[in-house]
Amino acid sequence: MLNYVIILPLALFLLAYKFFFTSKRQRYHLPPSPSYSLPVLGHHLLIKPPVHRLFHRLSNIHGPIFYLRLGSRRAVVISSSSLARECFTGQNDVAVSNRPRFLTSKYIAYNYTTIATTSYGDHWRNLRRICSLEIVSSKRLANFLHIRKEEIQRMLTRLSRDARVGNEVELESVLYDLTFNNIVRMVTGKIYYGDDVSDKEEAELFKKLFTFITTNSGARHPGEYLPFMKIFGGSFEKEVKAAAKVIDEMLQRLLDECKSDKDGNTMVNHLLSLQQDDPEYYTDIIIKGLMLTCSSSSPRLTPKSIAGAGDDASQFFHHKTSYRAHTTTLFFILVSLSLFGFFSLYCSPNTIYRAAFFATTRPAKSRIVSYVINTQDSSHHQLSNGSRRIRAEAVLWPGWEILVIVSPEEKLMPPQLPGENYTCFYPNGEKSTARFAAILPFSNRTSFRCSLPGIYRHHHPIPTPILASSKRFQLSPETRWPDLPLWNFVVFEAISTENDVVLFVKGPNRGLGSNKPPESFRCVFGEESDTAIRTAVTSSVQEVFRCSLPNMTIDTPIKIYLEAVATDKEETKTVPSVAYYSPKRTLAEPSEKALLCATTMVYNVAKYLREWVMYHAAIGIQRFIIYDNGSDDELNDVVEVLNGEKYDVIKVLWIWPKTQEAGFSHAAVYGNDTCTWMMYLDVDEFLFSPAWDKQSQPSDGMIRSLLPSDQSMIGQVSFKSHEFGPSNQTKHPREGVTQGYTCRREEDQRHKSIVRLSVVEHSLYTAIHHFGLKGEYEWRVADTEEGVVNHYKYQAWREFKAKFKRRVSAYVVDWTRVSNPKSRDRTPGLGFKPVEPDGWAYKFCEVMDLRLKRLTRKWFGYPVKNGYRMAWQR
Repeated sequence: MLNYVIILPLALFLLAYKFFFTSKRQRYHLPPSPSYSLPVLGHHLLIKPPVHRLFHRLSNIHGPIFYLRLGSRRAVVISSSSLARECFTGQNDVAVSNRPRFLTSKYIAYNYTTIATTSYGDHWRNLRRICSLEIVSSKRLANFLHIRKEEIQRMLTRLSRDARVGNEVELESVLYDLTFNNIVRMVTGKIYYGDDVSDKEEAELFKKLFTFITTNSGARHPGEYLPFMKIFGGSFEKEVKAAAKVIDEMLQRLLDECKSDKDGNTMVNHLLSLQQDDPEYYTDIIIKGLMLTCSSSSPRLTPKSIAGAGDDASQFFHHKTSYRAHTTTLFFILVSLSLFGFFSLYCSPNTIYRAAFFATTRPAKSRIVSYVINTQDSSHHQLSNGSRRIRAEAVLWPGWEILVIVSPEEKLMPPQLPGENYTCFYPNGEKSTARFAAILPFSNRTSFRCSLPGIYRHHHPIPTPILASSKRFQLSPETRWPDLPLWNFVVFEAISTENDVVLFVKGPNRGLGSNKPPESFRCVFGEESDTAIRTAVTSSVQEVFRCSLPNMTIDTPIKIYLEAVATDKEETKTVPSVAYYSPKRTLAEPSEKALLCATTMVYNVAKYLREWVMYHAAIGIQRFIIYDNGSDDELNDVVEVLNGEKYDVIKVLWIWPKTQEAGFSHAAVYGNDTCTWMMYLDVDEFLFSPAWDKQSQPSDGMIRSLLPSDQSMIGQVSFKSHEFGPSNQTKHPREGVTQGYTCRREEDQRHKSIVRLSVVEHSLYTAIHHFGLKGEYEWRVADTEEGVVNHYKYQAWREFKAKFKRRVSAYVVDWTRVSNPKSRDRTPGLGFKPVEPDGWAYKFCEVMDLRLKRLTRKWFGYPVKNGYRMAWQR
């Protein structure tokens, strides 16, 4: 037993030394290296100032490229211009693009998320694109020409003043002030260097903080080379944390100042404008990281500082007191570990097994994010306690919510019993309750919503959670944590036609008019790259991509992706997906094809829907297709009642936020099977013709009379709208909007359209209010005396302010964001907060228009004791 206790720890120590401290040159094909290398310390004792002469001497011995091991870190030294050029060209460029991870990068650089500290990947490429296109592009720098002129003038004035009085001039500090002021003024508009500083206290703090960054960047602590030494050098880490807090507070203060200065012309103001369009990516953390990178990009480079930067390693390892102290500490650590091994094995042969099992199965409480990545995943089995993992895809939504969609093969139904506590699990034991969201139409996939724990909200990439059937589920140590797709870059829906597949994708085409050619993409059917089927993309417009069908029969749902084809500048890139391809399905099986249908996208409009449906059904609409954008009011009950009253109302659950254009394109595809003409109208919009005023009763041929004949080459008819104001209403009028809102603006507003679905162009291009048509067909705009849309847009304040909560269009910013204040989608005279303006009830009242009120009262009103009642009142 004694031999066992002695020999086994010794063998374990030798194995640890072999795998953790000896060179792995053959495994990694490393270049030549000096033979003198100590265990643990490596080549540190070789490094003595001046370092450049040491490197020159080693290059003469080992060649123009050699390798050094500095504790746990490896370094390659290149002294040949041709080899250096080769490192930054072709595929080698990617290999050397990763960044080492230091304490300063972790705490000051927002957990390695700045362009100077993050490793190569999607995030780094996005930051590089932002820098090259949005920050340091030729056009952007040209906008700051006046700053450079002013700073040069300030420098010349200073030199002239010093020359007149005979003062000596230190050009180093003068040029430094010039360079740094140029950068900081372009970034934030502040002046921190020179004689014209307005806030000297803030300027001094700024200088001290960025001097700290320059001084402490890189491996400035022994724990950077020997990780286990960090537990003995906590004072440095505390100092970095404290500095990081102050730096973040200062950057946030500068950011808030730029937010309040809406007319500012700085890089930060420009980034804030981008934040309005893409808030999920352009977060405050990303902007502050770019501010940090730009502001610290011009350190004072003097021969002294350059030499000091090259001697980082020697500053620690050749300081006698420090070196001796840490060498003694290292010795005691090794002895303590050996004694612990002896004691553990002597006490129990099973101790190691139990400790390992406990460490891998116990939910970790550490706030440090660390992922276990493996090539296999063995967590699909059901545990003895009845809980199991559920296969699912997920996407990060706005508001730090994760939509988790169960895979088609699971056939999971909504939770029925209180004990069914579905849960999302994250690395390190974090978890959150999975709340049932909906069953997605067509694919019958169950979806849940999970809140993202705060620890991951500023981490990039974010791990995709594991969905389990119970809180008692235990994660396998081999669980894989793939990156979580973000809502602004994902394939979110797919539908099939007889001839192709239509994908709905966020990200590749950003903004109106920025459509990339279809040749830039391919559709990918299947998950494995070597067995996946790829087909051509035939159309790429907005968020809609059309793809050729695969040349084989697919009977079961299969994952479908969009792939950006590789170019000379960018490699092949696949858009993440939560969508599946399946053979063509239809919305419904009607007895016959309807001539006239109407569709709209709604959110919490139950109180308006009945009036809208009953009115338009009376004048000719035969079928209503309602795209529900995640309503949580009584919409389902209203639809059920309408169908019970023989109205043909189909509700389609469309949970995807800010996708109105995509939803209308979706309706054009599926509605084509059930409808001839489709009217695109919101539930606060009512179509009528002044000529109907003479009719005592509505007729189902009224709308048809506004459309061309079947033989006509007119494929779309549009009607201008009149926007009605609050009309002195303080709450929703109980008789309906047509009765309560009677005063409107005089000017004709945007048109709304009725389109013949069979002539919509292949790309499904839509501007919400109209579609693109096939080449031979025409688009006609009707005169307001022929037909007009009453748009009850500016309602009673308690109803109207709901528009601040969400906007459904992909290309319209939320009203709470300070962006594009002159947009026609915004309300004239209204700010960026849901605060009722003075005199709201009387605004937008230029013309009293009672025509539709009188008409609907004649058609749908009936007398009661205290007045009249409308047919849609409940």
